[in-house]
Order: sequence, then C-alpha cells, then structure tokens
Amino acid sequence: MAAKSTMKVENWPIDKLKPYGRNPRKNAAAIEAVAHSILEFGFRQPIVVDVDGVIVAGHTRWLAAKRLEHAVVPVHVVDLPPEKLKAYRIADNKTGELANWRPGIAGFGAFRPANHRPGP
Repeated sequence: MAAKSTMKVENWPIDKLKPYGRNPRKNAAAIEAVAHSILEFGFRQPIVVDVDGVIVAGHTRWLAAKRLEHAVVPVHVVDLPPEKLKAYRIADNKTGELANWRPGIAGFGAFRPANHRPGP
C-alpha cells in the first residue's frame, strides 16, 4: 500500500517536542551548521514527530532551533505503529549514507559550516 503523498505541516511551540530517548545519532557536531542553514535559508524541512510529540526525524533541526531560540518550529505529525516508527527512524538516518558525491561538481562535497556562531 502506498503512503499518502500529502503532508500537513503545523507550527508547534518548540517546548512541546520531546527528543527520542534512544536516538542513535550523535548530533552535536552538526548543530552549528544546521543553525546556520536555518538562518540562511529558513526552516525548509519540518521536524517529524509522533502523535505524542516525540521526535521521529529532525533531532538536529530541533537542537539548532533551540540554539537559535526559536519559540515555534514546523512539525509534521505521523501516526504510525511502533514498528513503522522504528523503521522510519532507521530509514531517515541511514538512506543518506548510501549516496556519494560526484567529483568535480562545483562546491558540492566540500561543505564547511560558516564561521558564524548562531546563538549562545
């Protein structure tokens, strides 16, 4: 069965979101770069949460938004059974590792966060 192709995005108070206690990723090194990206381009990807407000995908965006002192963040709520939530968390974190950078494409693959320090 195919998943629905529409996505409802809501704005939630940042304090309503709860980190997933078993998040396997270590996000600290990416927070500054993601915060800079949010400042530069805006919030272009919502944080995915379950019906209880637990983050399914987007811990680094959430941490970056907290560093930037955002009071509200965009979220997409998914209502999935526990086994599907687990599978989605794994897919979201692992599928990007399957891609490689094409050498010689101007600037891509050489990303470095700007020297900007966004927040405390």
